[in-house]
Amino acid sequence: MKDYIKSLPILSIALSLLLIGCETKTEYIESLEPQSIKILDITDNTISVYTTESYQIELSVSPENAEIKAPVVYLYRSSDKDVFIVSENGLITATGIGEAVLHITTTEYPGLRALAMVKVSDRYFDVTSIEVDPEFKNYSMAIGATLDLSGHVTIKPDNATNPAVTYQSSNTEVATITELGFIEAKSLGTTTIKIIPIDGSPVYGECTINVKEVTYTHLDRANWIVTPSHALPKDVAFKNAPESILDGKLDTGLSMVKPGKTFEGVTVPAGDIPSFVVDMGKEETFEYLRIDHRSTSSYEYLRPYKLSLFGSNDNTIFTPILENVAGQPTEPNFTIHIPVKVKYRYIKVAYTEWNTKSGSSIQISELNIGNKTFQ
Repeated sequence: MKDYIKSLPILSIALSLLLIGCETKTEYIESLEPQSIKILDITDNTISVYTTESYQIELSVSPENAEIKAPVVYLYRSSDKDVFIVSENGLITATGIGEAVLHITTTEYPGLRALAMVKVSDRYFDVTSIEVDPEFKNYSMAIGATLDLSGHVTIKPDNATNPAVTYQSSNTEVATITELGFIEAKSLGTTTIKIIPIDGSPVYGECTINVKEVTYTHLDRANWIVTPSHALPKDVAFKNAPESILDGKLDTGLSMVKPGKTFEGVTVPAGDIPSFVVDMGKEETFEYLRIDHRSTSSYEYLRPYKLSLFGSNDNTIFTPILENVAGQPTEPNFTIHIPVKVKYRYIKVAYTEWNTKSGSSIQISELNIGNKTFQ
C-alpha cells in the first residue's frame, strides 16, 4: 500500500505529459466571401455635386482578396430624382438643388449594401475677364452719333453665373453711356468707357471714345435702282416714285402705304413690313446712311419711327446691319451711323415702326449712303 501511494505523483506527471502531447490545435481560416462595399474618395459618407457637373461613383470591396463572382452587377438608386439621377454605371447627374440618398446593392450578394448622402448645390462662376472688340478699343464718333457698345463686349467665362455689367463714362460732357451700354456722342473730346461686372469680380473692361469733327462723303448715286416691296400709291402731290429718293429734291420722294391701310387704291396687309431695296450696281464700302424728310410736309405721322438695314451681294440673302434704328421724325434729316464699315451691292431699308393712329403712308424724301473722314 505504501509503495502504491509513492507512485501516484509519477503517474500524474506521466498523464499530464500524455495529455499535452495529445492536445488538438484549432486553425481559423479567413472567409473569402465579400463582406462589404465602400464608395471611394468621399468624406463623411457624403457626395457633393454642383448643378453643372456629374460625379462618377467608384467602389471598393472588402476584403481586398475576396473571391467575387463575375460579373457583379451593381444597382444604383436615387431616393429623389428631382435632386439627382444615377445611371446603371454609377454616374450621378444633378437635376436640382437639395439632398437625397444614394442606394447601392448587388444582384449576386443581396447582403451587400451601401448608402450615401448626395448634396447638390448651385455653383457660382465669377466673371474672369471683360474684353472689348479690337475695332472699338479706340473708337471715333461724330457728334450726335450713337453706338450700342454692349454688342461688342465679351464676358468670360461663357457660363458666368451673373454676366451682367454696368458702364461708366469718365467724361459725360463728351459722351454719355447708359447702364446697358448705349453711347451717345455729345461734344468734341475724349472719354474712357469703363465696363464693370455686377458680381463684384475684380476685373473690368475699358475702351476710349474720341468724338471728332467729321466730313461726310456721299457715294455717287448715278444709275442706282430702287425697288419697293409693295405697289406705290400715286400721291401726285409728293411726285411719288422709287428713284425720287435719289433726285436731290426735298419736295419729292418715296411714299409707301402703311400695313393695314388703304391709300389711293393700294392696300398693304396688316403684319407686312414695308421696305425698299437699293441696287448700287456694284459692291460699295460704306459706313452711314442719311435720310432727309420731305420739306413740304412737317407731319411727323408720315415719317418712319424706326427702321432696320440689311445688306446683300446677291439680292437674295440679306444680312442684318442695324435693326430698329430711331427714325427721328421731329428732325428734318438724320444720319444712321454704322459701327464698322460694310461692303454690299444691295441695301434693304425696312420700316419697323410708324404712327398707327394717323396717316396712311410712310414717306422719305432723300437717301444718301457714304463714308466718314474724321478730322
